[in-house]
Amino acid sequence: MPKKAAAVLISSLILFLALGYLRWSHRTAPPSPVPSEDRITQVDSGTVRGYSYWVFNQADFPCGKQGDHQFMVLQKGTVRDNRNLLVRFTGGFAGFFYPYGQGSKNYFPDQSFVSLLSADSYFKEPSLSGLDRQVADTSGWRIMAPSYCSHDFYLGTGQYNSEDGFARWGKSADEQALNFVQKNFPTNKIVTYGTSAGAMGAYIEGISRDKVAGIVMDSFAGDLSSVAKACESGIQPYLSSWPCTCAGQTCVRTLSSRIGFTLGDEPYRAITAGQVKTPIYLIWDSNDYIYNGHADLQFSSLAQALRKANPGGKSEAVEVCVNNPQTGQKCGRHSPTLANNPATRQVYDWVLAATK
Repeated sequence: MPKKAAAVLISSLILFLALGYLRWSHRTAPPSPVPSEDRITQVDSGTVRGYSYWVFNQADFPCGKQGDHQFMVLQKGTVRDNRNLLVRFTGGFAGFFYPYGQGSKNYFPDQSFVSLLSADSYFKEPSLSGLDRQVADTSGWRIMAPSYCSHDFYLGTGQYNSEDGFARWGKSADEQALNFVQKNFPTNKIVTYGTSAGAMGAYIEGISRDKVAGIVMDSFAGDLSSVAKACESGIQPYLSSWPCTCAGQTCVRTLSSRIGFTLGDEPYRAITAGQVKTPIYLIWDSNDYIYNGHADLQFSSLAQALRKANPGGKSEAVEVCVNNPQTGQKCGRHSPTLANNPATRQVYDWVLAATK
């Protein structure tokens, strides 16, 4: 082949590969947004059961396979006066997709990774029958609820995986949303509150923001290392429908890499090291059915750290016994603060005391 023809062929090949790489990188690594509160838009508002609400859409942060992250603000009355703020992180564990046969399988099939914030559905669910309702009905308070559509323990800052097909924005979206709320709804003191997976969001946002007077973590301690070790030693620390192994790998290790969490960086380690100053109220049921008889694996390290370090001088680690209304199981309740019971009332009293 003549040298000139060879040079043209090599140049064409390089150009082809370069263009192919650009197409591939665009498909598998979408550009990170430059967040702007100007792209936060109000998409709904009204009054439901005596509560005023506003729903906002965050166009900067796509939500799973469709939609965007959203957040809702609700309160008694319409006046945007100065109030304390309960930031309510809902649960749903976490999820990811992995290769399965000719397609892919969702770690938890019931999770759709879609933003669906609705004031009407929020008020119909048990989430506003326990601590939420007690706080919402208290003078001088309002609630903010971010969506949990990234299913990333509220940790995501843009982590992308081609098998999932989307980036995780839980933490980035929450920070933008809370900044917006503080600017547009005069805020006195803040308490972050999460149930199940939402407990991790309450912790992460609670330790990193001014004005936070307390953190409530209900039924999750963020101890993913203990989960991974249990699975690898033959213990099933969750219900059998939530597997230890996904496509031949430990599910929790796969999940951690997808959501930006490093195993070994659990909350109890920072608390033990004296790095956390905000008071934390940890509550869990002694026989929480979610943990398949192994609740101690999830909560013992964090409970011990809180009792020893006592962040803020007001921290609590409380093991309770609340019957599971679905099964009648004694001491089997997951997220006890979702319902009215003496344990929830104690948390409510702690929240009020923390914000005085």
